[in-house]
Amino acid sequence: MQQGKIGAVLMAEPELVARCVEAMANVTDVPVTVKTRIGIDDQDDFPVLQRFGRHMDEAGCRSLTIHAPS
Repeated sequence: MQQGKIGAVLMAEPELVARCVEAMANVTDVPVTVKTRIGIDDQDDFPVLQRFGRHMDEAGCRSLTIHAPS
C-alpha cells in the first residue's frame, strides 16, 4: 500500500503538483521539469494525461517526460 504523497501517486492530484512546480519555478532560473507515468490505477486514459500535462505547462514546467511501460 502506498503511503504519503510521493511518486506516481501525485498524478491523482495535478493541482497540487502544479502548485509545487510553480513554487519552484518562481524561485529559480533552473528549468523545472517533471517526469511522470502514462497514468495510475484506473486513471490511465489520454484525457487524464492531457489534463496533467496542461497543469504542468500552466505552472511553468519546462519539460514533461512521459515514462511508458515497456
